[in-house]
Amino acid sequence: MANILVVDDVPEVRAHIKKTVEILGHKVVEAQNGNEGIRLIKANKFDIVILDLIMPEKGGIETLLEIKKFDKIKKIIITGMVTSGSSVLNDLVTRLGASNVLFKPFRKSELINAINCLM
Repeated sequence: MANILVVDDVPEVRAHIKKTVEILGHKVVEAQNGNEGIRLIKANKFDIVILDLIMPEKGGIETLLEIKKFDKIKKIIITGMVTSGSSVLNDLVTRLGASNVLFKPFRKSELINAINCLM
């Protein structure tokens, strides 16, 4: 069982991810923006962070750079910003330490596969 932090400003997206991930037996904590996510990371131990790129207050790239300081945390990026297959975005987030990029709307099976690859 992994401890997973979901950081997304859209409550419905967080709820969808939480429901999918908890069925797998993982514990899920939610944050609505990057600032809240960083506070939670500093106070708790997470194995995986699922992080949206576009959020108010502190966006995903800025948050990802800060999370990168916590070497053990594996990162999955989610975004509706560009279309699937964007090699520029894939290259960017990989360089910033993310393991995978999922493009919204993604299927439950894509999320499950991304998490299973990190376990």
